[in-house]
Parts: sequence; structure tokens; C-alpha cells
Amino acid sequence: MNYYVGIDGGGTKSALVCVNDCEQIVYQTVLGPTNYLVNSLPAVLSVYQEGLRLLQQEGNVDLTKIQMVFIAMAGYGDISEDLPMINEKVKSVFKTIPFVLGNDTENAHAASLLGESGIHVIAGTGSIAYGIDRFGKTARCGGWHHLFSDEGSGYWLAICLLEEFSKQADGRHPKTKLYEYMMKTYHFEKSEDILSLVINTYELKREKIAQFGIDLSNLAEMNDPFAKRIFEEAGKELASMVNCIYQTGSYQLPVKISYSGGVFASAEYILPSFRKHLSMKDYELIFPFQKPVCGSVILAMKFAKHPVTKKLLEELKRI
Repeated sequence: MNYYVGIDGGGTKSALVCVNDCEQIVYQTVLGPTNYLVNSLPAVLSVYQEGLRLLQQEGNVDLTKIQMVFIAMAGYGDISEDLPMINEKVKSVFKTIPFVLGNDTENAHAASLLGESGIHVIAGTGSIAYGIDRFGKTARCGGWHHLFSDEGSGYWLAICLLEEFSKQADGRHPKTKLYEYMMKTYHFEKSEDILSLVINTYELKREKIAQFGIDLSNLAEMNDPFAKRIFEEAGKELASMVNCIYQTGSYQLPVKISYSGGVFASAEYILPSFRKHLSMKDYELIFPFQKPVCGSVILAMKFAKHPVTKKLLEELKRI
């Protein structure tokens, strides 16, 4: 029995799925974050080692029978000078197991559009857009670094919330439901307690800070004006990434546009603005066919020259 493994690496968590050549899911699990620019390459490698251990011990997978692994690594390719070093270090973990490394935009696109021409935008802990035009030309936009970019991402939303909370606490902005919500939800005795939460408890970690994005969604449901305005701004920012990619290629009409990531769990607040700011007149907004980790499995099988059948696609829907 041969096996094919897909890994979807993100800034908050990673997913691993293994299928056999009978197109059955034999194992799946959730691992730690694997953005080497944020989490460090040694930390990422330890996540891969843990994944292989779990595959062997819990999944009863014979590692020598793995035909291909597609690894979507957040941040991969952002610094071209790092690629030889990353490939060498990853090879030291996988040893004789065949693997292909790619950016996490590639598997998200494969999962959402199943290889067809179109543009996919990710808004999870970070944000980025990736397109493949009708001639196979690829393009990326966004996804620079959370220190100065990542507009529309969960982290970006969280920072906007924290900024607004501090301004309302100071009196620079009038207090809205946001201020009261944060004080009650986190049991703050005084507004400055947020410093201890972010610095001491969350240790300034991006994936933990990004969780404030859930609070912003809750506030939007409570009709807080700031929360709703920030989601509108996020939709505009994400649309601008898609527009940029569209202008650099030749896309078949209607342009297929898909999306993924936790921010889109608040679709009712972000999608209207996203649609409004798309520049192309003829497009089709597509809910992703599969989860990004399924795209990693699809790419693993393609690189191994194993056919991707309708049966496999239906099986992956179970994930």
C-alpha cells in the first residue's frame, strides 16, 4: 500500500492528511504553526518530525511507502536566499521520503479552484492572494510580514481592535460597546490590564494576539460601529490584492475568485465590502471546493503522477 501526504502550514496551526492509493483517508491530525519567518525554522522542523512520528505510531503508516509529501510552508519563497537552506534542513527531517515544498498559497488555490485559472485570497492569521491565469502565469500579492503588512488578516483585525480600545480608554475616541465588551470579557479591573494580557500572558505571540479577531466578530454582531467599519476596511484591503493580481495577468471571464481563512467566518461583514471593491465587472465568487490541506494532498498526488479522481475529491470532502 502506497501513501500520499499533504501538509498545510499556517501561522497558527498546521494540518496533515494522509491518503492511500485506494483513495482512502488513513490519517489526519492538527500540528503546531509552521511559518518559518515567525516561528523559526527549528520550530517548524520539530513540527514536521512530530507529524512523521504521529503518522507512523498513530496512523500505522509505513513511512517507506510514502510516494510524495506536499508541504505548504507559510513564508516559503518570501526570501529567495533562504530557499536552499530551507530545502536542505527539511530534507534532513524527511530523509528518503520524497517531498515538494511550496508556499501555503499554492495548496489553498489547488483546493479552492482544483487547478483552474483564477485568484484565491487567504485571510487567516496572515493574508495573501495568489492567482494562476489562463496561460499558467502565477502571481502573488500581500503577505509581506505582520510587522508592517498583512492587511485584512486576523492579526491585522486584532491590532485594529487593540488600537481602538486604547484610544477609547484614553478618551481620544468616544467609548462604544467595544470598550465595555473588552473590560467584561477579559475581566479587566483597569484598562491597562490589557498590557499584561498581551505582553505577559500572550507573550506578544502573533497567533495568540490574532484571537482578538474573534472579539471583533462578536462586536460586529452586537452592531458596534467600529467593528463593522473595520470589517468593511478588511474587505476593501483583500479586494485590492485580488485586483492587483488580476491586472498582472490574462484571466478567463468570468474570473473565478475563491477565498479561505478564519476571517471569512465573518463573511456577512466582510464579503459585501469585498465584492464592492473588486475592480473586474465579470467574476464568479466561489466558495472553496476543499480545505487547503486537501489541496496539499491533491498536489502531492499530482507531483507523484497519480491521477486525482472524482472519488478522491469526494473522499477529501469528509475532512
